[in-house]
Amino acid sequence: MNEALGEHDDLRVVVLVRNIETREFVLFEEEAVRFVPEEYEWSYTAKNNLAGHHKITGTHKFTWQFHGSQFTVLRDVPPSARRFKIVPNVPLLDPEDIISYVGFDQNWIEFI
Repeated sequence: MNEALGEHDDLRVVVLVRNIETREFVLFEEEAVRFVPEEYEWSYTAKNNLAGHHKITGTHKFTWQFHGSQFTVLRDVPPSARRFKIVPNVPLLDPEDIISYVGFDQNWIEFI
């Protein structure tokens, strides 16, 4: 995140919260911020995960699950978040059909 913020002043983070079983989703965006590790107290949980709590507020902000190599940043979902559900039996589109329909050309993308 530091490198991205160093390159872009107006960086945003898009967060998608999903429940695959119920097909319910919540989507929101917020400003990207730098987290200062010294502002957090780090301790191991009963499951041997590393948790970061803000030193002043005590708010649980981070969890690192080293067995799954997953680092989670905990966020509050704002009231303005967009909530939606995908209804059952939605017909699926073939990706190749979509590419053909829009007339996709490999020249549209330049890998750098």
